[in-house]
Parts: sequence; C-alpha cells; structure tokens
Amino acid sequence: MRHFSKPLAWQFLLFILYSFIVFPEQKSLNAQPVLDRISASDRADGLGFVIRFHLTETGLQYKFAQTSSDTLQLTINHPNFHISEPLMLPDHPDVSEINYLKGNDEWHFEIALSGLQSYTSTSYFDQNERDILIAFQYEENLDVHQIYDSPIFPSLQKPETEVKDATEITLQPLESLPQISEEHEQISLRAQRFPLLPNDPLKFYLRWIAPDLKTSTDAVFRYSGGSFSIPNNFISDHPWNDHHFFQNSIKEPKNYTFFDPVLFFSSNSDYPMGNGADGALWQGKGLNTSLSIGGAFVSNYFEVVVRPIFVHSDNRDFTLSPHPPFEGLSEFAMSRSYSDIPQRFGAASYSRLDPGESYIRAKYQGWTAGLSTQRIATGPAMFNPLLFGPNAPGFLHTFVGTDEPFHFLKGKFESRIFWGSLQDSGFFYGDRPEELQRDSRFITGFTFHYSPNFLQGLQIGFTRTGVRYFPEDGLTFKDLFLAGAPRLEKDPNMNPDHARFIKSSLFLRWHFPDSGFEVYTEWGRNDNKRSFRDFISEPEFNRGYVLGFLKQFEPSRKHRVLLFGEITNIENSTLAAQNRDFNIWYTHPVIQQGFTNRGKVMGASIGPGSNTQQLGASYYNRFGMAGFRLGRISYNTDRLMQNLEYYRSTLQRPWIPTRRMLEVEMFGTLNLLVFLPRGFELQADLRYGIIESRNNRYEVITGRVTENVFIDESNLNLAFTLRYGLNFNSR
Repeated sequence: MRHFSKPLAWQFLLFILYSFIVFPEQKSLNAQPVLDRISASDRADGLGFVIRFHLTETGLQYKFAQTSSDTLQLTINHPNFHISEPLMLPDHPDVSEINYLKGNDEWHFEIALSGLQSYTSTSYFDQNERDILIAFQYEENLDVHQIYDSPIFPSLQKPETEVKDATEITLQPLESLPQISEEHEQISLRAQRFPLLPNDPLKFYLRWIAPDLKTSTDAVFRYSGGSFSIPNNFISDHPWNDHHFFQNSIKEPKNYTFFDPVLFFSSNSDYPMGNGADGALWQGKGLNTSLSIGGAFVSNYFEVVVRPIFVHSDNRDFTLSPHPPFEGLSEFAMSRSYSDIPQRFGAASYSRLDPGESYIRAKYQGWTAGLSTQRIATGPAMFNPLLFGPNAPGFLHTFVGTDEPFHFLKGKFESRIFWGSLQDSGFFYGDRPEELQRDSRFITGFTFHYSPNFLQGLQIGFTRTGVRYFPEDGLTFKDLFLAGAPRLEKDPNMNPDHARFIKSSLFLRWHFPDSGFEVYTEWGRNDNKRSFRDFISEPEFNRGYVLGFLKQFEPSRKHRVLLFGEITNIENSTLAAQNRDFNIWYTHPVIQQGFTNRGKVMGASIGPGSNTQQLGASYYNRFGMAGFRLGRISYNTDRLMQNLEYYRSTLQRPWIPTRRMLEVEMFGTLNLLVFLPRGFELQADLRYGIIESRNNRYEVITGRVTENVFIDESNLNLAFTLRYGLNFNSR
C-alpha cells in the first residue's frame, strides 16, 4: 500500500496560523491618514517641478486653480480624508510655504511659490488613481501679468481671512479631470524601472515591507522576475528608507543607468545544493562563484538592458545514485526518470558566460514587445512556484503584452504572451544514437492577472504553457497558439513530432494592508487529457498546489518583523494514483527532457513529484536584515512509487515498508544582510540539511545482531554575496 508522505499536522498548523494572524493589528480608516505627505520632484534641467499629494485611498474629488504666478490653490473632498501631523514641506527652492484649513467635509490648501516666476501648470491623478500631481513648467517668455484662474476660496496667507462658502464649491468628478498626455510627459513623474535579480533581498522587501507599495495592485505579478517598477519620487518612512535604491528613486529618471555589481560565492560540503533562485549558476560540490554586471538605456519608446552573468563551479566529485539512469541517457542523468535534471554537470569544473537578465523591448501607450533572456516569473509563490520561477536560467524568447496595468471590467488587467526555445543541459544523452536524440524544444505560453476594484488587495491570475520538440519540417502557424491547444491522451509510443506538453495554473493573492497580512495560493494541472467525470471524481489527480502566507508586525517605523510560511505539493499521493499510470510533474514520456531548461526545472526547485513545507521569520532594521527558515522536503516521491517494483528488487528484504525508502530532507537556514559604508552590502546565508535515505537507499545488515542502516547524508551550504551601489554617491 502506498505511503502517504503529506505532513498533515504541519499543514493544519499553518491553517490555524492563517485564522489567527489575519485579525491582529487591524486599523480603522480614520487611523490611516489619507494624506500622509506632500513631496516635490525637481527636474534636472531646473525648468520645473512636480508636487505630489501622496494618498492611501482612491475615490476622492478635487478642484485646482493657479490664482497668480506665486500662488496655487487646491480643494480636496473625501469623507475619510485626514492629514497626518506634522505635514512635511516639500524640499524644493520654489516652494516657500503651504497653508491648509479644514472646511465642511473638505480641506483647502494654498501653496506659496518663492518669487514671481512665470509657470504653466496642469494637474492630474497618477496611474494608481490615488496620488494627485500638480506639474509646473517654467515659461521664460510668459507674461507675468497674464490672467490666472479665479480663486476657489479666499486666500489662506492672511491670518484674518476666513473661508467662506466652502460648501458651495463645485468639485470635478474623477472622470472629467485631465489625464497625463504626451505634451505633459516631459514634466510628469515617470515610473522608473529598477531591474533586480530574482534573489535580491530588495525584491522581497518591496513586496513584504515597503508601506507605499503594499497596496499596489501590480506589485507582485510582474511578468519579469528580474525587474520591479516603483513610482519616481518614492519617499517613505520604513527600515530601509536610507538605502541607495530608494534614494535614487526620488531622482529624475535618466536615459541610462549602470546596475549594481553582484559578486557571489558559495561552497557545498558533500553534494550539490542550490537556493532555488540560482538561474545559470550550478551550485555543485565545492566552491561556486558568479559575477553579474550590466547597464541599461531607456527612452520614451525603447528600453535596452544588458546584464550578463559569469558562473563557475568546481563541480567536485561525489557519489552518484546507485540506481542507473534509463538506457541511452548519460551517466550523470537523473536516475529512473525522463527529465533533464543531471545529478552532476559533467566530470570537470563547469563555467559559462550567460546573457542573464538581458532584454530589448519597445513600448507604446501601455503596450510592449521585445526579445529577452530574462527568467519568467508567474504566480505569487515565494519559494516554489508551479510553472515559472527563478530556479532555471532564462531562455531566449520574444514577447508581446501590456507594459503596465490597464483598466478592464472594473479592475486592472495585465497580460503577456511569449514564444521561445528551450535547451538541454548537455549532460542528458549518453550512448543513444545521434539520429534518435532530440535537443531543442519550442515553448509558448500566456499569462494574465486581474485585480478587481471592488475587492481591495485581491489579485487573481492564470498561466498556461505548451512545449513540443521543434519538428523537422519546421513550425506552423498553428504552433504559435500551442498553449491553447487541448491536452492529449498519454501515449509513450507517440511520434515525437506530434507530442505536446501542456501545463496550466490558476493563482490568487489577497493582501490586507491594514493588518499586514497576505495569503496566496496556486493550483495547477500537469499534462494529460481527462474526462469531466474523471476530474469530478478525483480532482487531485495530476494536480499541484501552493499555499502560503505572510504576516508583518511593526514594533516601530524603523523595525519590522515578518512571519511567513509556504506549502508546495506536486506529488500524486491519492489512493487512485496507486493503481493508475499517473504523470510526474515536470516530466513527459515522449518529450523526455521535461519542463526544464539547461538542466533545471523552470518551476519548483524541489523537483518532479515532490512536496515541501517551510516556515520562517525575518527581522528588518536600518542596518539590514536577519532571519531564519525551517523546512521539510520529500524528494522524488512519485518517482519512487512509479518505479516501486524496481526499488524493491534492490532490497535484501523486499517486505521492508516503503516509507523506509522515502528521500526526505530536514533543513534550516540562517540569513544575514548588513549595509556597509560607501554603498556596499554583505549578505551571508547558511543552509544545513540532512537527507534521510538519500537516492532512495535503505540497507539491512544481517549477523548476530540485525541492524537497520538508513543511508542518510548531510550537507552544509555557506554563501556570501557582495553588492556595491554604483549610484550611492550620486544622492
């Protein structure tokens, strides 16, 4: 009878945590100021500036007027509008004073400008529909005596002046306000792109901690796992506020930039082990290194990013699995499985110069298209997404889709379609005749994300992808839509030119900013056609899922604590699966390299037919971060069950329980990040794990005393990352 390896107690504990931690730290709307700062952005050419009223809620109305060359007025109306005390004055030489007064259900602001400069101005809501931006452009030839707008309330600059008839002000609805246009683009606050490597702590910090981004509807589901867009003029009070990343974000976007160099070192004591976001780096036994550098050029319509990475691994020898790979495969190939996940990348050291997170793209009116080798990321999982994540190196692909969320069906919508080519590791085939070897695979897919306005913080999405070998007679027009093709019945004898590998997933993230809590899930289907009756009777067959949560605690503005947990299960552990020819996630009987690129799974790093449960915490302050994570991984459970007869034949006592052969690891990690002087930062990560019955080995030694011998192995992975902020001195 099949052994059930799901840790039900652990999963139940996480569900209890969900119900317990979603309620603490709830804040009423009145305790969350709608207006918490006013900030100004100075143009580099000195010809203008932008004042941004940063808000935390949508749905307000306003009216704006420039009553003279040195005075402008603004009235804001919203039932929950409040002002935090004290209101910060923008750090700009042209802004000398801001006076404000509360009327009946509205607030009146009067902004005094120094001198009698002549300006033209416009105002609009930013794309997030919360921030009000007032843009000023200095006009050298403009007559200072020109007629300006009529005042919308009496001036607040004179102490004896009172606000009269405030309730009679006619407010403009949101839909009728002027929007950003091409003629104002040069003075508006452009979103600045900051490409981040997928394993950069800042990428997770922006999702977990940054208060002004935690309510953003598109903060997580960015198509590219290696980049993140934040609004220019981003200023906030949080632990890493002084980091050069945020300091540079308040500067005027430039047409070019150089990325922070990242130097990485790691060492494995006994066998290969990575961190799940290595990409092109193979972390073999011994010393491993990588160096990432690069730069970018950005214009209004084009963006070019070149960020290659050089990787090297000593790739020292260690004991491979005693269970041989299938016939025709390399001695380094994964044993008893058709999937290109080598146990070792050859018998010598391994080096490669990889294009890394590089791309070129065009953009126009919210749409984009281009060519890229970036790693694709879909779904909200932090560690083990079902379909696309940072584990494998990126593949060459072309894409088209949205460049920013657009309004659709009372919400915000993002989508992208891609077409590319997958390669094998070079250590997959062995002595198989060359005419029977198939290398390159065609891949296409699409993903979309939707955030409804009527359910704050909710994000849902769907991804579907299709893989096939490049046919000898070339691709057809129909292949461009392979991701939408129906699944096929399982047939190991199918012509490789006709086989296709279809995978899909549905995911959801719900963030509650007032309580600092987030829950997310992803549910996916592996390949194979199924009848509706079959699906209803056993929906868990050939499925995979992710379930996770984040909970943020805020002892003070400069100190944060984050608690997180995640479960990923891509194992067929059902009763019916014991008597069915089930699929193993990321593998295919005909497309034998499976869902991999250059020797690594493109989804969950735990590998085919596995499951994991992880729980951890992190502490953040202005000096950096410290954290830990504990977890359990059951490796290749489906492979064991699908080859159970073979594995039992290797035992001296074939009646030994199956659970004795399960390959299960218990591991713990310690993480430390320290901000050093002059823009340097040092990250240290330690991971220690013990794998029980590694390679599904269990032996019994008989003699005068019967001794059960579990083949357990431990490994220590110690890693250091050094980053340097090139733009540190340009604050």
